[in-house]
Amino acid sequence: MNAVLSSIATPPVSSMSAGSLRDTLLAALERRGFVPDAAQVGAAARLALLGAQVVANAAPASASAAAPRGIFMWGGVGRGKTLLLDLLVASLPPGTVLRRHQHAFLADLHRAVARAQEEGAEDAFPAAVAALLGPARLLALDEFHAHDIADALILGRALTLVRQRGAALLFTANHPPAELWPDTPFHQSQAERYQPVAAFIAAHCDLLEVDGGRDYRIAAAPAPARWWVESGAAADGGTNAAMPVAAVAPVASADSTDSAGHPSALAAWLGLPEGAEHPSGDGVPLMLAGRPVPVRYRGDGALWFDFAALCGSPRSPADYLALALQASRLAISGVPRFGPRDGDALRRFIWLIDAAYEAGVALAATAAAPWDRLLADAPDLARLLGRDLRRCESRLAEMTRRLPLGA
Repeated sequence: MNAVLSSIATPPVSSMSAGSLRDTLLAALERRGFVPDAAQVGAAARLALLGAQVVANAAPASASAAAPRGIFMWGGVGRGKTLLLDLLVASLPPGTVLRRHQHAFLADLHRAVARAQEEGAEDAFPAAVAALLGPARLLALDEFHAHDIADALILGRALTLVRQRGAALLFTANHPPAELWPDTPFHQSQAERYQPVAAFIAAHCDLLEVDGGRDYRIAAAPAPARWWVESGAAADGGTNAAMPVAAVAPVASADSTDSAGHPSALAAWLGLPEGAEHPSGDGVPLMLAGRPVPVRYRGDGALWFDFAALCGSPRSPADYLALALQASRLAISGVPRFGPRDGDALRRFIWLIDAAYEAGVALAATAAAPWDRLLADAPDLARLLGRDLRRCESRLAEMTRRLPLGA
């Protein structure tokens, strides 16, 4: 995606009409190999209108103009929403847009609040939003979701301030805002604290469904997936059984290991010499938020972790965002079957996949079962995180087939 985005020529501001910008977006999709479906064509037209309005508002003479109506793009996984968002961002003049994954935006906002407090701001939160937004006239948040009450309250206040500063809003999500809040007894008892956020978004954004019924990540997969099932999986239906909908299909067994005990599939992908006893060379753990994470291998832009080390203890989305920036290849061994009490570890794994996907990381993994069977013992957990799991599955389908950056 980075190569495609970098190849987009930003039209001159003076000629940036909605029509010319729409043509730029559709041409960029076609260069990527897409034949845009009707939903994508409609989204490109609406995004182009927003882009032209944002550019017009960024002109000095329009510095005090009210923010144009934003867009909340929603639809199934792999429908091209993030790609369309990124193509729009790449087509607009530099500095016009603040584009973040939601986790990254919250992490940046927390840091900006801390800086404003250190600098003695009378009200640190508005100062932090102003500093983070800068001259941008559009805030674009990818993968908008709602699980945490505190995050919902922070986002509600931040979005209000962004609009007050004349910047428009653009979101991607898998469901419309009113349907994002989890349907659990606890969350429903707190729903009134999220509803104002959903109402604010609906009041200031067009709700635009982008769903042509096809997962393009899976359809465009050019090679078998690097998702290998570990020893003992044969009793669960066969080590090499393909998964439904071809999402992440195991193509090899990880039964064999090299003499150091490392699964051969991951070791071979990382190019490790056979029989290496200490492949990382230094034994130094990776530090995330001041806490060590044991590393099985580190070198040449690659990192290899055991699942338990990476997701088995408390971590935040910001930790995984920081990790993803340090590797072009990521190997994970020992992805387990998840039980009813493993929700925290599973959510951390989803955060990790989201961060690594955003950073363009190529991934390989060994697991206790094919993806569709990892939660066979935790049906309630699968229902609770179903929306996030579908996104994770789709992203894994691409990440376990993509080439490392620079390859």
